[in-house]
Amino acid sequence: MPLQQLFDEIVEYVTEAGRNGGFNPIEENPELRRKIADTYAQMRISWLLSYRVVWLQSQGDPPSYESSQSKLWVTELTQRVVGLGMEILGLYSQLAPGARHAVLHGKMQKLYRAQRAITLGAGTSEIQRNIIARRGLGMGR
Repeated sequence: MPLQQLFDEIVEYVTEAGRNGGFNPIEENPELRRKIADTYAQMRISWLLSYRVVWLQSQGDPPSYESSQSKLWVTELTQRVVGLGMEILGLYSQLAPGARHAVLHGKMQKLYRAQRAITLGAGTSEIQRNIIARRGLGMGR
């Protein structure tokens, strides 16, 4: 999963930068640890939501609102992970690939610009929320 790979790269960067004296080690930064742990928990939730859709399909049941739950969660989680990466990398996150001081191969700035569009592809987040409300919660229009 590309999102998991990105998250792992961010965590690895934080750990290595702390060891090399780039900024306070992660052990001395409780706010950063909390953000990373919270994001890790959200990553696990995304896996569970995806597994539920696959399980329903394996049982011969077509997923209804479950697909919308998974899509909504993962696309908005992607925005949060990229935002966390931008926050951690600071100004270095804006450097393009190949730039002298680019961190994580300069991919963070490209992902930040692209991640806004993912809430529109395959149905906007608002449409996904409406599907969840109608099909999952039985709410009317």
